[in-house]
Amino acid sequence: MSQGFTTEIEILRATWVEDRYSSSGGRWSWDDPEVTPVEFPVSVQPTTSSEGPPERPTIITSWQMITPPGRDLPLDSKSRIRVASGDEYSVDGDVHRFPHPTIINGIHHLEVQLQRVKD
Repeated sequence: MSQGFTTEIEILRATWVEDRYSSSGGRWSWDDPEVTPVEFPVSVQPTTSSEGPPERPTIITSWQMITPPGRDLPLDSKSRIRVASGDEYSVDGDVHRFPHPTIINGIHHLEVQLQRVKD
């Protein structure tokens, strides 16, 4: 295990659920997401936190996830991740894939901002 990469995760994707009341015939649902296990640990670190007003107490925390050198993930802006504790985080913005300095078309590592909202 690389030093600093100690968090085990799974990638979650919403599933298409048929809905006869929808004009498109269905909707995306997080009730039973598609789960993709990740076979290596990553680094997940907190970056910022904010709270809503007393009349609507909401806590929003932002996190940064980085993969070890040489590792990529099938992650996109619509994905979520779940850590071993069961907490889930939404991808916040674009997934940044950094090019490898010596391997043509290789990925050195991936960085992504995550967000968790608790009501």
